[in-house]
Amino acid sequence: MKRYLFIILIPIALFAKKIEVVNANSLLEIVKNKILKTRSFNGAFIYTVKNKTFYGAIKFKAPNKFLFNFYGKNAKGESFDTGSKMVSDGKVFWIYLKDQNVAIRESLVRDRKTPMIGWNIDRLTKEYVATVPKEGYKVNFQNTEAYKLTFIPKNSVAGFKYINMIFNSEGDILKMEAQNQLGDKVELTIKYNEFNINIPETTFEFSPDENTQIYDNILVPEENKN
Repeated sequence: MKRYLFIILIPIALFAKKIEVVNANSLLEIVKNKILKTRSFNGAFIYTVKNKTFYGAIKFKAPNKFLFNFYGKNAKGESFDTGSKMVSDGKVFWIYLKDQNVAIRESLVRDRKTPMIGWNIDRLTKEYVATVPKEGYKVNFQNTEAYKLTFIPKNSVAGFKYINMIFNSEGDILKMEAQNQLGDKVELTIKYNEFNINIPETTFEFSPDENTQIYDNILVPEENKN
């Protein structure tokens, strides 16, 4: 009996290995760790909303400054900067449409609920709960293995019904997918060029000209003052 017992135990000794527990929090830590190491980056983006697709260049500087320059294509198919942009210096968020000379100005100091604060995972997790999708956390993104988390709102006043985050093993956020409360789907895909580069503070400054029509704080309703 001792010999048979020894034979049975051999496979357990040879093939036993540490079991890695993967859950939403452990996956989220991968993204958080990369964000902590990221002072800045630049790259390209593709933004889709209501079945309309826009693209251009993006610059980000921690913790809450960003610039999206929107591009177009001429008759030759060459890309050019349209002059339209979304930009934030961390205090004010601007959406500027150059062809209409219209600007939306959103005070980020006044509005503390909007998610327009850059790569702020802490803010995101205050309003949403990170979960592992039913189909699993591993996905194929542009022929590369990546991870996926789904964020579910904690209450009905959140801006989105759900948010999907796709990121690589290094923690780089590759794509965000969401559906707002009106049922519109929004997608943002990012391709990174350089990390931790010097980006001047003036990059995130914006001053409309005297003829620009400005709309203030229309993206998020005023909070009730009781």
